[in-house]
Amino acid sequence: MFLYNLTLQRATGITHAIHGNFSGTKQQEIVVSRGKILELLRPDANTGKVHTLLTMEVFGIIRSLMAFRLTGGTKDYIVVGSDSGRIVILEYQPSKNMFEKVHQETFGKSGCRRIVPGQFLAVDPKGRAVMIGAIEKQKLVYILNRDAAARLTISSPLEAHKANTLVYHVVGVDVGFENPMFACLEMDYEEADNDPTGEAAANTQQTLTFYELDLGLNHVVRKYSEALEEHGNFLITVPGGSDGPSGVLICSENYITYKNFGDQPDIRCPIPRRRNDLDDPERGMIFVCSATHKTKSMFFFLAQTEQGDIFKVTLETDEEMVTEIRMKYFDTVPVATAMCVLKTGFLFVSSEFGNHYLYQIAHLGDDDDEPEFSSAMPLEEGDTFFFQPRPLKNLVLVDEQENLSPIMSCQIADLANEDTPQLYVACGRGPRSTLRVLRHGLEVSEMAVSELPGNPNAVWTVRRHIEDEFDAYIIVSFVNATLVLSIGETVEEVTDSGFLGTTPTLSCSLLGEDALVQVYPDGIRHIRADKRVNEWKTPGKKTIVRCAVNQRQVVIALTGGELVYFEMDPSGQLNEYTERKEMSADVVCMSLANVPPGEQRSRFLAVGLVDNTVRIISLDPSRVVVSDIQESLFWVRYKRNENQLIIFADDTHPRWVTTACLLDYDTMASADKFGNISIVRLPPNTSDDVDEDPTGNKALWDRGLLNGASQKAEVIVNYHIGETVLSLQKTTLIPGGSESLVYTTLSGGIGILVPFTSHEDHDFFQHLEMHMRSEFPPLCGRDHLSFRSYYFPVKNVIDGDLCEQFNSMDPHKQKSVAEELDRTPPEVSKKLEDIRTRYAF
Repeated sequence: MFLYNLTLQRATGITHAIHGNFSGTKQQEIVVSRGKILELLRPDANTGKVHTLLTMEVFGIIRSLMAFRLTGGTKDYIVVGSDSGRIVILEYQPSKNMFEKVHQETFGKSGCRRIVPGQFLAVDPKGRAVMIGAIEKQKLVYILNRDAAARLTISSPLEAHKANTLVYHVVGVDVGFENPMFACLEMDYEEADNDPTGEAAANTQQTLTFYELDLGLNHVVRKYSEALEEHGNFLITVPGGSDGPSGVLICSENYITYKNFGDQPDIRCPIPRRRNDLDDPERGMIFVCSATHKTKSMFFFLAQTEQGDIFKVTLETDEEMVTEIRMKYFDTVPVATAMCVLKTGFLFVSSEFGNHYLYQIAHLGDDDDEPEFSSAMPLEEGDTFFFQPRPLKNLVLVDEQENLSPIMSCQIADLANEDTPQLYVACGRGPRSTLRVLRHGLEVSEMAVSELPGNPNAVWTVRRHIEDEFDAYIIVSFVNATLVLSIGETVEEVTDSGFLGTTPTLSCSLLGEDALVQVYPDGIRHIRADKRVNEWKTPGKKTIVRCAVNQRQVVIALTGGELVYFEMDPSGQLNEYTERKEMSADVVCMSLANVPPGEQRSRFLAVGLVDNTVRIISLDPSRVVVSDIQESLFWVRYKRNENQLIIFADDTHPRWVTTACLLDYDTMASADKFGNISIVRLPPNTSDDVDEDPTGNKALWDRGLLNGASQKAEVIVNYHIGETVLSLQKTTLIPGGSESLVYTTLSGGIGILVPFTSHEDHDFFQHLEMHMRSEFPPLCGRDHLSFRSYYFPVKNVIDGDLCEQFNSMDPHKQKSVAEELDRTPPEVSKKLEDIRTRYAF
């Protein structure tokens, strides 16, 4: 099995957002990271609409993102920290509409590792240096400058490592044009590690450490370190030099604290809480993100709590010494991963869950009657200020960006009867959860209108033959009659269809390849292709109250809760099974799944009863496949006599399974929480016959292999998506199209895995992928093959997202790759388009 992976909907959740003048013009732009995607957005200053200029898949995990501008420059560059073990500096080229890699410096191994930098980025506010840090121990500083041709240059890395130290956050301190300075929230765990009693761990304090880059000596030194009373979660840089007092604000649980060098005393202000808050009053309150706005005459910060409340924070100074922190309730918006205040007066909020928003800052909140809180106000230790939340007052919503993240579940079905199925996705968290319907295509055109003689209670469309492209009949059921309309150039009533018109209809559909079935209260009418009719009548005074029908099976419920089951044999005859099942209460609803390809029947019937219970009835000794959150998939056989489930086969690899999907009788697709999709298949010689072992223990233990079942499934596909997959479904996305495996991710992405139908296609795309890996490597420096093989080596999947970047390459590169494939560039583009439209859109 060889598969081709395609993304239908890129991830919509935003993990990082930065703003600046990336195109070199006066326009303000926003760069966002969506996990493994880098995107450039431009809000229109006149209309407020956010336009997407460029989207690039980087085939790596973006861990940190910062904008910086060289001193005296007019253009912002983008620094990216990722899982590539490299620092990458990108420049946006408006003429080509692409990100150009200016520098790529390797410093460590790939992957998200504790001691390899990439998790934290900080830039000197004057654009002279950048620090990239790891979660533990390692920090590197690069000096940035420009050469004689005004090109950006980067130095060799200068180390600022400290062993046994965890880092929580890093920022660049604004010190004007003195030696660049970086502030870190750190914790030294050496003593705690060596103390078996646990006392040292309980007493370990977080420290605020300043690192200075001495530009004269080309060396980084630890300038100053101070233990903190509260545990801080992030730092905010305070403007310095001629713009402000410099220093940092430490955001910690329940408090925000200003610190700086020299004689500056600490200024500490409690975080205000909601009056009459329904949340636990003992629970600490923290700020989760912030945005800074600076002009030539003033600056302020917007800081957001984990409840979504935004506070405007200002500092009062007296001869360059900060005397007071002032806070004022500003507005409440959804909890954000990042906020950006643009010079055009907009506030961009990338929501943690749900849609992202662009607000116009209508008022700065200076003139309203909202109370202002100050660090100078006398309060007892542990007390805080209270405020009253209200609807938006200072912000005006001007645009909204759709965000499906997190997609918790997805079902694909044509509930709207549009031929093309819709994706029904459950998105979000808490009160901002949504059920969204995703569809692709053009508007439906009205072909004909036909007046009806009364109020119908149901309507169906059916084909005459399974191969027919269009439906042949519209069946309309009334309280005491059934109307049959033929579909052609016009829609008109027919009387020779074989349907019974003097009774209401409960269900009708195509049965087998060319037969029709009509279920009505007094019986079942089986209409063969040659118009022969077989009829089954209900016994006695009983009537049919509910039914479930698919291509080969019919199940009816009679009054009193009796179920009757029919199945079509190979000759096309509909046969009643002799055994009938009595339910304990009246049936209110029933459902049968479609018959899976290559199988004779759907193996389960779902029945809803009037006593508020749902029963699942087996129509077949069903084989059962089970997944768990540690050991992957198990194939289980149910032994009716002993009422036991016996494991007869399992997977060879452990997997933390989040969702699974049966592809055929022997093949399962599964996804795990680390972002991998795998397909495993039972070998042809696998036996589920465990009857020779009455106890079942032999299958479990005596014949075990690798601490598991005696028979092992074969892994036929491994592929790293890069986002946690929560839904897998085998379906057809376009009418008449082939089946594909559709997946949705926690980040709001939707993609498909499609099978190759010819060796020629597979060979072509395999070679295209190979050339793309070498000619167009990923933007952030991650090796493409390593990324797609993050946890398991990639197996039997071609990356369509990489192949489709062929259209983004320079024309001369396109030509050289196409020549290697014995094709022209338009032919390669056509092949890429064909495989996409064959399965999706």
